[in-house]
Amino acid sequence: MKTLYMIPNSPYQRNEAFFPLKVAGESDGILLIQSGVVMCNSIPDWLKSDMDKALASGVKVYACKEDLEARSLPHNFEVIDYNGIIDLLEHYERVV
Repeated sequence: MKTLYMIPNSPYQRNEAFFPLKVAGESDGILLIQSGVVMCNSIPDWLKSDMDKALASGVKVYACKEDLEARSLPHNFEVIDYNGIIDLLEHYERVV
């Protein structure tokens, strides 16, 4: 089942919010929203290997354009706007 995991927290706030990086598979996606977009600029060392494994296994990572702009952050994942988020919600079978 294709699952979209939404991560709204900064890795510097809540560690448990990043569990999806450990369980996401090749047909899954991860959407960074709100403070979660901090990962576009800075991935802590304790999380880097999980992110590398997820990306290597084919997990798609998206970042909310409006949240990036609000924080003046660069982007190194696919950037989507609010309309794109709605498209993702329709595309994936399950959202967590």
